[in-house]
Amino acid sequence: MVPPDLEKPPTNLACTIFNFMLPGVGQLFQGRIIIGLFWSFVVATTYILYLPVGLAFHSLCLFDGLIFGPSKPDNLMKLSGGILLLVAFIYYLILRNDYF
Repeated sequence: MVPPDLEKPPTNLACTIFNFMLPGVGQLFQGRIIIGLFWSFVVATTYILYLPVGLAFHSLCLFDGLIFGPSKPDNLMKLSGGILLLVAFIYYLILRNDYF
């Protein structure tokens, strides 16, 4: 049996530290699997396409890890609009700069 003090959920600060090293890992650490995979993909893609935009998305990933706690259904609903906006922005960058 695990002592009760070891069953505490991960803190948001620990999530942010993990996100600083590798984007999306902090969300995975919190149990937010879909959001963690999303941030990993988005930050890696934007770093490849355009470095300043990658840095901006990396900072958004850090902010997400700091503000939102472990997985809750209402958190996913709050982020769904933001996810759609980010995907649209990436699509716009690809079309505007003719990378492909």
